[in-house]
Amino acid sequence: MAKKATSTKYASIGSVSSGTLRPEDLVDAFASELAALYKYTYTPMPPHVKEMLATIDKLDEIDFEDGDADEFVEELAQELEHFAPPFAYFGASEGDGADFGFWISGDALRDAIHDGEVLVQDDSRGGRRDKIPKGYTGLLLHISDHGNESLTRYSQGRYVVTIW
Repeated sequence: MAKKATSTKYASIGSVSSGTLRPEDLVDAFASELAALYKYTYTPMPPHVKEMLATIDKLDEIDFEDGDADEFVEELAQELEHFAPPFAYFGASEGDGADFGFWISGDALRDAIHDGEVLVQDDSRGGRRDKIPKGYTGLLLHISDHGNESLTRYSQGRYVVTIW
């Protein structure tokens, strides 16, 4: 996984851009999302990101026919990855290659559960509710009785924050 932003806040799971693969559309959507995430998370924007966003503001100078925009799309995607929540990634969704956003990585989550990094509380099994161990500190995947999943952080047996 990529190194996370220094903020304790992450991007929300879901689409950033859908229905287009046009580089100029992706550059615009990704740049807007990146600027908003820096603002939302109160994370200081590194100089190289400021420079990249300033260059993108001059979109008329980017030669979309020459592949310049493709480089910006890739660089922006790499920067957005820093804001991906734990066990998530930034990229195209598995079901739609033209739907870019932040998505849960089922493989990474399964591996974390298997390795004991994440505790599971599954309420979808006919009302049986797993107990959170007293004093538990770590991540908890809660599966509701309807099958919805959320990832939360606990510290010393107390809920701290919902991550997604």
